[in-house]
Amino acid sequence: MKSSTLLLALVLGLCLALASAKHGHKRHNRDHHRRQHTDHHAQLESEVRAENQEKIVEKREEAKGDAPDPCSQLKCKDGQHCVLNEAGAAHCVCMDSCTKYNEPRSAVCSSRNVTYDSECEFNRQMCLCEKNERGCTDRKILSENDHLDYFSACQEIKQCEPEELTSFPSRMSLWLTNVMETLDKRQELEIKFSDMHRRSRRSKHPEIVPILWEFCQMDSSKDRVVSRSELFPLIAPLKPLEHCIGDFLDKCDVDGNGEITLQEWGHCLNIPDENIEDICEGVESHHVRLQG
Repeated sequence: MKSSTLLLALVLGLCLALASAKHGHKRHNRDHHRRQHTDHHAQLESEVRAENQEKIVEKREEAKGDAPDPCSQLKCKDGQHCVLNEAGAAHCVCMDSCTKYNEPRSAVCSSRNVTYDSECEFNRQMCLCEKNERGCTDRKILSENDHLDYFSACQEIKQCEPEELTSFPSRMSLWLTNVMETLDKRQELEIKFSDMHRRSRRSKHPEIVPILWEFCQMDSSKDRVVSRSELFPLIAPLKPLEHCIGDFLDKCDVDGNGEITLQEWGHCLNIPDENIEDICEGVESHHVRLQG
């Protein structure tokens, strides 16, 4: 999902410092790195989108003068942009290029453990290979069903030990509670959810509302099922530094179908059945996907 901010991912990164303060100065340095890393991707997203949009607008203005913009009605996939053909009709084509940063923090790692310079370049390669166009450098991106895994150059991810996985739900619950608290203090929650959160703070289990609310945040399609692509904004900023996040979400997907239902999410975070309810009506998602 396109957006100009990495608000929730950034706030979640900030909350990790609170949740893990007991680990002292060494942990503090890791949280500082996480904040820098997430901020960097947000900045790249804004700069590149502005640059690409400026180029596209210039081309359209040259082609159509003051006529209505046909591209305004066409939504292109990631890695593509809209152009006008000789007849003036809008269509999507693969992006010509992506900005080169030569900066490790702009890199992304795919599920095949292949590093790309940016998310833009990964999506552009996916487009070129799908269309069998010149410039596709690795057709395994299609044959092996590659997808983005996390932000950072590929690295060895530490194995999540059983005891770490067992304690992870309580850590996640605390993170999400802190996320919602931070957004509420910044007056960035919808009134309905601000009220729910404030009431839950006085309850025996203040983590339940933030856990259910996070599911709604991830469910950008509003079908009450969270898919692999919808999980990406949660996983991508955290996986290099929170090595249990992937195993935790795999565990949540009890039937292994690549999707997490509301019930699966609640059970995974130890919410009793009677407390798992759909509160998603009216949620405006703060999650985003980074674009190149």
